[in-house]
Amino acid sequence: MKSNISAKSEIRKKVIDFVKKEYRVQGRVPSIRKIDKECRVNFYSSFSDIEELYKLCKFDFTPEENKRRAINSAIREKYPFRNIQKGRGEILAYFKDCANKGELLKSHDIQKHFHTSLKKYFPGGIKDLYELAQIELPYRLRDKNKLRVGIIRYVKLRSDKGHYPTYMELDEKFHTNIKGLFSGIREVYSAAGVEYRREPNPFIKYEKEERLTKICIKIFKRQGYEVKRVSIGPSSPEGADIVLYKSGKLIPVEIKAYHKFGKIGKEKNSKSYLRDEVKQISRYIRDLKGPYGFLVTSTNRVVSKEIPSNVRLLIGRDIRKLLIEYAMNKELKDLDWIKNTYTSYSKEDIIKLGRKRVLEYVKSELEKGRYVSRREICEKFKINLNTYFSNTKDVYQRLGVDPYSLPSHRMGGQSDKSILRDRILKFVQEEAKKGSYPTYKEIQGRFRCLPKLYFPGGIREMYKIAGVPYNRKFANKTIWEKEGVRERVIDYLKKSNKVDHPPTYEEIKTKFKIDIISYFKGGIREIYDLAGVRLPPRQGLSKT
Repeated sequence: MKSNISAKSEIRKKVIDFVKKEYRVQGRVPSIRKIDKECRVNFYSSFSDIEELYKLCKFDFTPEENKRRAINSAIREKYPFRNIQKGRGEILAYFKDCANKGELLKSHDIQKHFHTSLKKYFPGGIKDLYELAQIELPYRLRDKNKLRVGIIRYVKLRSDKGHYPTYMELDEKFHTNIKGLFSGIREVYSAAGVEYRREPNPFIKYEKEERLTKICIKIFKRQGYEVKRVSIGPSSPEGADIVLYKSGKLIPVEIKAYHKFGKIGKEKNSKSYLRDEVKQISRYIRDLKGPYGFLVTSTNRVVSKEIPSNVRLLIGRDIRKLLIEYAMNKELKDLDWIKNTYTSYSKEDIIKLGRKRVLEYVKSELEKGRYVSRREICEKFKINLNTYFSNTKDVYQRLGVDPYSLPSHRMGGQSDKSILRDRILKFVQEEAKKGSYPTYKEIQGRFRCLPKLYFPGGIREMYKIAGVPYNRKFANKTIWEKEGVRERVIDYLKKSNKVDHPPTYEEIKTKFKIDIISYFKGGIREIYDLAGVRLPPRQGLSKT
């Protein structure tokens, strides 16, 4: 007992000495947080409050400091600073009151409201409040290892029943971000010892949407609606999937071709980044100024508690009843396929299907005389092209088209340098036989490339390798060639017999067929200076 008292006395002395020194050097008293940090102590284990410390230090504050202390004291009176037990009671009561209203507070919410640190009153933080209020901890506050175990167990149980939870489903179920616990969905399945059967397959997704859309169009036409617009798929414009027309009003329809285990709507307390189809169709109704709108889905699971009166739901069982009523047996089979189909084909099947769709599209566009770029393919099908083809050039080669014969043959920089070099050299040789010598720009325009990437020495290297003498007198000269021209011009002036009337600007330009400024930045005066020739006086207009 005595040792505890002596230890407390030592801590108090250590704190008092530190505070006096800080006040003497800095001219101000350090905060409790700084005292805790610098002295490595818990302030409230040795002092009841800051006022006690001031008395022990025997500070003589200035009027300005006293005014500030009075303000701080008023704040402490308003909020539970002075008495720990009182503070705990007020914070807990406030937390319970908010919980009863359906609002679960976070640490920063409480700290902002009470202007204090939560851990000063509850060392365990927000978890202590949940336990004292006897409220089940949200998943975000539970032990991460336990949460991992729970997710893995859930995947095992669901897969045994033939259902393979998606990334979004796990996020929604456990109110967490899976990537904070696993590297991704594949690691979840690997840890559960279950084969991952949900390979990304946008084509199946769009196939399901197309089939459900066709079913809806037939149903709505039977009910007297006129279809004004249909826009589904990755390249469709933003807005409702179907726009109907009836009695002079536009009515939006949103299609959700979900698996039978899928959900519609947003659950209470679910993450803000999760989808909310009800909110989506409400926005379309507002944009079109329609009286109502349809939310059509193949699943029966609707989790939203409150559906607006202008949103009409048409879920899986409703569609089934209508199809039976209209004796649409083929559409009934399509509905079953939509509800039971996962994107669970093997990776090889997915790649084959993906290649087929891309090749069909590119071929149809080429027949129209259009070149399809890599970016267009990726944006239209929402895919990474390298998943299905080695590169863009591979797409055209599979169609039996020479990629280098296309206007944009470079394929985003994936062209074979050796092939392009050979074609350029062959072109130069064939043109030279006709008496024509292609320029650098002509070659660049014809082959849609930068020749210097293939011939660092430029046009001269190109002609040299092609075995054709370079015969273009107005071509740009090298540094060494320019220096040779400069020397010949200067030598010409030195040897000129026209001492009184040396060669003029035009005479030099005509004789050497050059632009003087390109070789002598100082013009004719620089040439005279370098040649040591006296510049004759300029003859201006005579004064009269």
